Amino acid sequence: MRSQKPTLLRRHVLKGAGVALSLPFIESLLPKTARGQEMPAKRFVSIYTPHGAPSSWEDTTGAGPAWQLSKIQASLAAVQSKMLMVRRLANFTWRSDLLNIGSATGGGSALPGGVKWDDVFTRDAEWCDGCVVPVGAYLTLSHARAAGAYANCLDGDDWRTKRGEDESASPRNPQTVDQLIAGAIGTATARPSLQLGLLNGNGALDFHHANLCREMSYDDKGNPLNKRVDPRAVFDDIVGAAAPVDPIAGERRRALDISALDAVQQSAETLSPRLATADRERLDQFLTSTRELELRIGAVAQGGSCRQLARPEGGLLLPGEVGFSGNGPQEITADTVWQRATAMNDLLVMALECDVTRVITYQLDNSRSDLVYSWLRLENGGQVNAFHDETHLRWDPKPASPPGFEAISTWMSQVVADLVQKLDGVPEGAGTLLDNSVVMYGSDQHNADHAAWDLPIVLFGGGSGTFKRGELLALPTEVSQMRQLRDFYFTLLNEYFQLNAASFGEDRRGVPNALLTEVLA
Repeated sequence: MRSQKPTLLRRHVLKGAGVALSLPFIESLLPKTARGQEMPAKRFVSIYTPHGAPSSWEDTTGAGPAWQLSKIQASLAAVQSKMLMVRRLANFTWRSDLLNIGSATGGGSALPGGVKWDDVFTRDAEWCDGCVVPVGAYLTLSHARAAGAYANCLDGDDWRTKRGEDESASPRNPQTVDQLIAGAIGTATARPSLQLGLLNGNGALDFHHANLCREMSYDDKGNPLNKRVDPRAVFDDIVGAAAPVDPIAGERRRALDISALDAVQQSAETLSPRLATADRERLDQFLTSTRELELRIGAVAQGGSCRQLARPEGGLLLPGEVGFSGNGPQEITADTVWQRATAMNDLLVMALECDVTRVITYQLDNSRSDLVYSWLRLENGGQVNAFHDETHLRWDPKPASPPGFEAISTWMSQVVADLVQKLDGVPEGAGTLLDNSVVMYGSDQHNADHAAWDLPIVLFGGGSGTFKRGELLALPTEVSQMRQLRDFYFTLLNEYFQLNAASFGEDRRGVPNALLTEVLA
């Protein structure tokens, strides 16, 4: 196990009224004896998409380094050399109602009293076109239950019940992996972690508290850490992270039509002469790009709740907290939603580049979303409808992948591609910000079959050489041999962050954690 401890990169802060803008790494500000010796910080970004991925996600060809991306993943081609696609990683052993995991026919595996085989696997064509899901992998109440388990590999229902809480009414969940990491390394940054969201589509809650479908991060006491979906609020937090808490500083600046950079102009002018020419240029570029981002965010609709509202003359509106630009509601269009996505991506990159935080969760939508993706179009020109409905859409002849589901998944991949390429465009040490981070993109379900096996998982960056890159990794298919998501997190904690964690998550069969050595470089 690695024992080398990274040197913390010291970041300069430009200060002004209500603003403390952390700068990206600038070598001129280091003591001469330390220049060229700094080590990149360790970072973890978990990007979550709901409902799994359509079957066409798996239409990859080849194996190992000689693999080609599927149509849905085509936008990721520019960073394919820096991604590890993992197939057949499962997350079903945490279920408290299934203490024995056996074959799909039930041979040799006894189920707890009252549990029926129909509860744990399905051949129902409505769900998965006659597929047989491994016993223990099929999830009831999946959207509320599996979303939390995706990040902690524990049964939230069981955890709440043992604490005397109503398993369906309580908003709490066991601590998630991002918060375990943030608790260990978060004191080095102004924010231990950030919770971001892109879209906030309403949907059924599977008889559970709304938080369990809408939140991804839970602290060590089980409290939800609410994601932020308003780009303006995220920007205000980043530029004020090192300043005294002032929750209305951003609103006050906007009311006076003052830029955040106006507040730190004097501080920047004082710093600039101290820098080498290249670093002075980098400072100017950073300030310019920050101002451009601030202006773009000002044009992005506020908020993030995406309940659909009908216009009297037809069409769809986002409610004021999303579709309000200062002049009234806006119709959902491809441009307005893409502007929101790219702005949130830029904010995430800024938070990491400026070392405001090193741990970020990013939900592209809620775990059960009935948001109508009206800005997307099918190949035949038809409109994409509600996300959840599109995942289960079947007609005769039944497609292996519903076209609306494919369209949404393709768009999600484009959002991730934009983010990852931006991370890869930030130089850091001998590589880039992406090279020195672990960016995980995945879902809590296989696809619309509601199964927690063969999860769509992609890793980007490699964590400064910790993980493999540029290949497709196929893990075992046998149920008894399937590797569990908890083992990946166990490996992340110990091999990348060097936290010496004794275990992570739970396997109801009593199987202990083991390093997922297959993903290590």
